[in-house]
Amino acid sequence: MDNDKQLLYRLRKSDPAAFKDLYCQYYDWLLLVADVHLPYENAEKVVEDFLLGCWKSQSFKTVHTPLRIFLFNTLVAHCKKRHPEKLVVL
Repeated sequence: MDNDKQLLYRLRKSDPAAFKDLYCQYYDWLLLVADVHLPYENAEKVVEDFLLGCWKSQSFKTVHTPLRIFLFNTLVAHCKKRHPEKLVVL
């Protein structure tokens, strides 16, 4: 939890090393999330687009929830927006 708080702080400061750390720490988990919600889509491309989009739009500057919750909720919304017809409802 403390690592996530520190990582989020660094992401808010637009630290490029923080983006690399985010990618290393969460990429595999986000792949699983995307794969569950878009089983027919290339999950790798979705996660890469998602993470780059968050970084470029500076989405982390407005995060007021734990980083893991933000990533999960935002990725699921991203999946719904990309292909609502393919969305798997759990």
